[in-house]
This record gives sequence, C-alpha cells and structure tokens, in this order.
Amino acid sequence: MKLSYLVTAIGVFSAVACLNVSCGSDDGDSTRNVRYEVSGTSIGPVNVQYTPDPSAISVSLPWTHEVTVDKTVQEVQINVSGADGVYGDSVIMKIYLNNVQVKRAGFLSISGSGSVSYHF
Repeated sequence: MKLSYLVTAIGVFSAVACLNVSCGSDDGDSTRNVRYEVSGTSIGPVNVQYTPDPSAISVSLPWTHEVTVDKTVQEVQINVSGADGVYGDSVIMKIYLNNVQVKRAGFLSISGSGSVSYHF
C-alpha cells in the first residue's frame, strides 16, 4: 500500500515537473524583437533591404530600424548597397536580438555592397 502511494506521488511529481520545465511554453511570446543598425563613414545615402521587408529603401548613415518577427521566421538578414564613398570609408552592419548584438559585419564603401544574416 505504501509502495502504491510512493509510485503515485512520483508519477504526479514527474508530470508536474514536465509541465513546468520541458513541456511548458517559453513565456507565451510568439515573436522576436530584431534591431538593425547601419553606420560608418560613407558620406552618401545607401540602399538597405532587410527581413521581413523585401523592398530596398534609401537611407543616410547612421540608420537604425526595429522590427518584430514571428518565431517561425528562421533567419533575418540585412543587405546594404550603393555606398558612395572614397577609399577608406566603411559601412558597418549589426543585428540585435532582444537588445543583444548577435551579428556584425562590415565592408569598404568603395566595394559597393555587403550583407549579414542571423539564423535563429
């Protein structure tokens, strides 16, 4: 009889542990906050294209933009092109996830373009 209660108690404890740890949700949030930053010494406007917007926009540096993406999105990417600059000018691209920098890349503006992506 005592063994039966012990086995039942262990089973209930295991079920509760599963619900609270491995079987539980990660806080119910189904989105991710992504921030893109482009900076550098390039003097002209640059064209920026980023996830989830496929169209390019012309911006001046420095440029920052925040988006919220669904957790089903597996990758975010930023592409920068058309940087008119002189030899030695540079463009730096950064991706932040929930205010933590997760990727950084750069290129010389005279080369014309660059991109950086992050896989979740």
